[in-house]
Amino acid sequence: MITTIHFEGNQFVKCSYEKNQIIEHGSVEMEHSWDFYVKEEINKRQQSDDIFLGVLLDQVEPEHVLAMETMRKLYHLTKRQLRLFTKEEAFIGWMEYEPTWLAKGNAGLFDYEAGGLYYYLIQKNAEKLSIQKTDVTKYMELSKEEKDIPFLSAVKEVLAAGVTSVVYLTGKGFDGNWMEESVKYLCNGRRVFMGDHIFAQGMVGAYLVEKQRGNEYDSVILTQNGTKHNIYLQLQDGRNQTSALLLKEGMPWMTSKNEITIIVEGMCKLRFLLKSIQNDETCIHEMKLTGASKDVTKYRIEIEYTRKNQCRIKVYEMGFGRIRPSNHRVYQMILALDEGVHGHE
Repeated sequence: MITTIHFEGNQFVKCSYEKNQIIEHGSVEMEHSWDFYVKEEINKRQQSDDIFLGVLLDQVEPEHVLAMETMRKLYHLTKRQLRLFTKEEAFIGWMEYEPTWLAKGNAGLFDYEAGGLYYYLIQKNAEKLSIQKTDVTKYMELSKEEKDIPFLSAVKEVLAAGVTSVVYLTGKGFDGNWMEESVKYLCNGRRVFMGDHIFAQGMVGAYLVEKQRGNEYDSVILTQNGTKHNIYLQLQDGRNQTSALLLKEGMPWMTSKNEITIIVEGMCKLRFLLKSIQNDETCIHEMKLTGASKDVTKYRIEIEYTRKNQCRIKVYEMGFGRIRPSNHRVYQMILALDEGVHGHE
C-alpha cells in the first residue's frame, strides 16, 4: 500500500503507486475531518507489510502533528509509514523522482489557492537541493477581475534570477481560461505543467526515492517552515571528542524531533553545538547534570522544536540495568535559538 492524500480547503486529492506507476484519483469533497479519511485509508489494508501513507495539509498546526502521532500509536505504524509532509517536502520529492529537469536549471512551482499565490523555487548546488518560498499574492490583489497581467508581473519577478527549466502550476486559482500573455511568457524556453496532483505525486516520489537510496533526501528548506540550525551533541572522552547530529538544518520545524540513548561514565554536563546555516556561526550550550552519578549511566535524550525558533531538550537518567537502578532524574533545557538558552532540572 503506497498512498498519498493532499488536503486543501474542503477537498482532497489522492495518489497511489500500483504496478510501477503513479495513479491519480479524482478530487473529493470532504464531509468529515481530515483524520477520518486518513484512518479510512489505513483500515483498507491494515495488514500490508509494505505500507506508506503520506499526508499533506494546507496549513500544518501543532494539533495536526499530535493527531498523526496518535494514529501511529493506534495502528502501530512508524513515522516513515505514516508521514506528514509540507508542500516544500512534497515538491522536492517530485523533483528528485524526476531529476532530469534539475540538470538543466532550476525548478519552480506556482501554488494558487484561496490563501494566496506562492512560488516555490528549487535549486541544486553541489548535489544538495534547496527550496525557497515567495509570497507573490500582492500582484493578484491589484485587480479582482483581471488576472493574466498581474500574474505575468509575478512570473517576471520570480523568474528574473537564474535559469528555470520547468514550471508547475497548481491550485484552484488557475481554473478557467484566463491565462494568455502569462502562459506565453512561461512557455518561452521552459516546460510548463499544470495539475491538481503535483504535491500528492511528490509525496509518492519522495517515498520511492528514499526507499531506493536508504535515507531521506539531502535538501534544505529555506522558508519560515524550515529549521535554521544543525544541532549536535558533543561528548568528550579524554582527548577524543565525538559529535552526534541530533536535528538537521532545513527541515520542517513542526515535525523535527529526535531521540537517542547514550551510555557514559562520570558525566556532569552535556554540550550541545548549534551551527547556523545562514552565516555558518556556531555556539555551544551546556546542560548541567546536577546530582548525576559518577558511575556508568544510561541517558535518554529527547529533542524537538516547540516553535520555529525554540527547541526543548529533555534528558532522562535511566541508571544502568541491575548494577545501578535509575534515580528517575529528568533534566530539561529550552534553547531559544534567537535569544539565548534557559535550563532547569
